[in-house]
Amino acid sequence: MPDPMLVFTDLDGTLIDHSQRIPDSAVEALAAAHDAGHRLFMCTGRSLPEIYPRLWDLGFDGIVAGAGGYVRVDGEVIHDRRIDATTIRRLTRIWDRFDGRWIWQGPDAMHPHPDFMNSFMRLMDAELSGWEEYAKALAPFLEEGLPSSTTKCTVYFEHGRTSVNELLDLIPADMRLIPGSIESEGTLVVESYPADVSKGRGIELVAQHYGIPLARTVAIGDSTNDLEALTTAGVGIAMGGACARVKAAADHVTAPIHEDGFARALRIAALI
Repeated sequence: MPDPMLVFTDLDGTLIDHSQRIPDSAVEALAAAHDAGHRLFMCTGRSLPEIYPRLWDLGFDGIVAGAGGYVRVDGEVIHDRRIDATTIRRLTRIWDRFDGRWIWQGPDAMHPHPDFMNSFMRLMDAELSGWEEYAKALAPFLEEGLPSSTTKCTVYFEHGRTSVNELLDLIPADMRLIPGSIESEGTLVVESYPADVSKGRGIELVAQHYGIPLARTVAIGDSTNDLEALTTAGVGIAMGGACARVKAAADHVTAPIHEDGFARALRIAALI
């Protein structure tokens, strides 16, 4: 048997579709990779409260969450990078200036704008798309007001209210801002977290924890927050539905999610 690999997979758009379903081929591929001795990790912009319990049943050994701000391996937290209260207040004033609907996302609590959940569920069309599971998962972790510290923030702006470039001119230099991993027509979605946070850095920390070289890591993703993951891992694979920039950063491009793209990605990496 070849040496085991560390496999890092994005969730939304890579393993989970817009209706929160996982293709059967992906479930079978994960099981085969796990049985082959490879270690599996979620590598996502989501924070822990947003991870459905059913995902852990797929054989994952750990998670790179919050786009790299929080890393847990075999139940042990090895990284927990937080945004401080002063920065949180400063950024929230910027979001509010453009009527943004924000949610501060941490491993232990979620702090949404008063209208965030209603706006989000309307955008996702919960009754038709399956996002009601997301709302139920978050419910026990929702807290009012602003957190004293947290991992990241996701913000929704109505079309035309602002732009990524305008926001970049306003946020602190030690913070980054990228287009969000969830697409929404007519709405600008952005994610903000510390400049030293990325999925790529999360992959490095997991590899260091195991003493495994990056050459024996595989990353699969479809979004702009996957760019560092795809370029850091020994093998980076973009989903067929990814934008041109993400595909260009990858070593390989697989099929879209509904054409067995995830399972094909594991075969491209010779994991199954």
